[in-house]
Amino acid sequence: MASKFHGGSTRASRRSLLAMGATGLLAGMIGLGRHLGLLTVTEGIETQAQRELLEAAGCDVGQGFLLGRPADAAATTRLLASAQTR
Repeated sequence: MASKFHGGSTRASRRSLLAMGATGLLAGMIGLGRHLGLLTVTEGIETQAQRELLEAAGCDVGQGFLLGRPADAAATTRLLASAQTR
């Protein structure tokens, strides 16, 4: 399972999410990260069921196609500018 510790965060990969039978393992990783005071990040979220599972487990940050598609620099700049005006 590909999980990594980066400075103040821990990250679970898409491979981890695909093994949804490993929900206890994901919950354990998130719990460990929280216990260590780390930000927990899960990548590869593609379904609402995955998002709900991770939110219920206490994951801090997620990324994936469900939450946003890849974008070039110009599109990202526009997105960030619109978020600042909200």
